Amino acid sequence: MRLMNMKILLALFIYFTAANTTAWAEAQSVLKAHGGQVIFADPEKGFWRSVYFLKNGNHYKLFPKEQAYFYASLPSDFSEGSRYLKIEKTIRGSIEGGALEEDYDRAYCAFVEMASGCIVRQETGSFCGGQWATNNDAWLWAGEEITVDQRNQNTASKNSDVEALAEINGDANLHLCH
Repeated sequence: MRLMNMKILLALFIYFTAANTTAWAEAQSVLKAHGGQVIFADPEKGFWRSVYFLKNGNHYKLFPKEQAYFYASLPSDFSEGSRYLKIEKTIRGSIEGGALEEDYDRAYCAFVEMASGCIVRQETGSFCGGQWATNNDAWLWAGEEITVDQRNQNTASKNSDVEALAEINGDANLHLCH
């Protein structure tokens, strides 16, 4: 009897594990570069609810704490050398004040380093309407070339880098930005 219960539990575990993996594998959009993959999953009303980074068999949810909607990135969202990928996301919420409740949408663009999954920059507003330059993996905005990777490799102290990267996505981002 005990062996029968164990077999039933094992069968249920395999069924639910396979079902979740299959659902995740079927509903996704994938972009690959520099050994990394960005995977958009969990479709809902023309958007994606989750974004994952996959490399060497490990996967990480890029925005684990945010209730956001994502537009699937396109190949044109890669920088010239495919080092970075721009991801567009929208955070929806509501503001309560007095007797009124107002809904809002706030659009952001996040830039992911494809070799590590590190979100190196996140902006909002007109910055997101820029475009990639044809060299140096730079972002063109307001007539200027901007370096999207805010990490400064030339400084001895990286405290400001750590603070900026933690503001983007907390510890989940710091783990990928080593």
